[in-house]
Formats: sequence, C-alpha cells, structure tokens
Amino acid sequence: MISPNPTPTIPSLPIYLKFEDVRYKVKLALRGKNAVKAVVSKMALQLGEDEDRSKHILKEISRSVGPGEILSPMGPPGSGKMMLLKVIGGRITDNLLG
Repeated sequence: MISPNPTPTIPSLPIYLKFEDVRYKVKLALRGKNAVKAVVSKMALQLGEDEDRSKHILKEISRSVGPGEILSPMGPPGSGKMMLLKVIGGRITDNLLG
C-alpha cells in the first residue's frame, strides 16, 4: 500500500519586532460655557500658541522583541497599554510619530 505524501513543511523564519521613539497624542476638547474663553482658546490652538491642549498617550516608547520572547504591556488603567498594542498592530496611524 502506498502511503499518501505528507504535507511539506515550510521552514519558519525568526521574526523580530522593533519600534523606537513611538509617540502618540490626542487633542483635548474645549470645555466651558464661557463663549469668549472658548473662542480665545480656539484661536490660540489655530495659531499654535497653546500646545498644552493635547495629551500625550505614548511618550518615547522603544522596545525590541526577538523570537521566543513575549511582549506584555503592564500598567495601571489608562496608562496606554491598549493604545500601544493598536499602534504596533497598525490600527492607528494618525497623529503618530516614531
């Protein structure tokens, strides 16, 4: 009896993951019911004079992971763990540096 040909195995190549100086920030929403203050804040944002109106979610994150290693982001709630995974996975591309 002839045995069926086994499925040929494709040799796997080692995968290395490296990211350097990843930065991600979001703009904060304008709050307040004071119309004059809201207009002044909006104008300052447009002129680039008010850089404090953004929140840095990821700040200068660098890491490399080799074959056999596990990357496990750990930290308190709201520290950017899920955002880092979304950036690494390519789901977020806007407002991204690094």
